[in-house]
Amino acid sequence: MNRKNAGSLWPADSVVNNSHEKQGWAIFDENKLYLTDDPALAALGPYSTLAHWRSEGRGPAFIKLGSRVAYSGRDLNEWLETRTVRPMSEGRQG
Repeated sequence: MNRKNAGSLWPADSVVNNSHEKQGWAIFDENKLYLTDDPALAALGPYSTLAHWRSEGRGPAFIKLGSRVAYSGRDLNEWLETRTVRPMSEGRQG
């Protein structure tokens, strides 16, 4: 499916080849490459943060295209899934 707004949240069943059935959501179109100047990447933080993560070997997987950098929507969604924080149950106190 072609999505005009890659940065919006979609129901999981509207994303082609969605591998995020556990979460039930996907932010990035899994069939798209996002160059570093794509506004949709702002959801992850400023360009400088992504560049810093790349230089330290952290953050989402990326693809080198000559001197340019791109991110696979699938890799971005998978990385975001690993960032999910589950709050402690309400019955437990710290």
